[in-house]
Amino acid sequence: MDDSPEHRDRIGRLRNFRQWRYDDSSHRGMRIRGPLESDHDPAESQGCLFFLLSCAVLALVLNSCTGNALVAWLKTAYGP
Repeated sequence: MDDSPEHRDRIGRLRNFRQWRYDDSSHRGMRIRGPLESDHDPAESQGCLFFLLSCAVLALVLNSCTGNALVAWLKTAYGP
């Protein structure tokens, strides 16, 4: 086993990095964000935006179809 000061320093830095990355005492393996990571995930935002736009388009299409069908049914049922 290498017992040089460089090796011990490198092992110490690795242990500190692991301890900084994962807090085993309180979170049991949950990942802790580093200083360069942010809360904002652009891919997640785009997925959410796409979902909301899809829902809006679907609502407009359904509203248009059911609205036209309802008007046609009312005209046939109750006259012009």
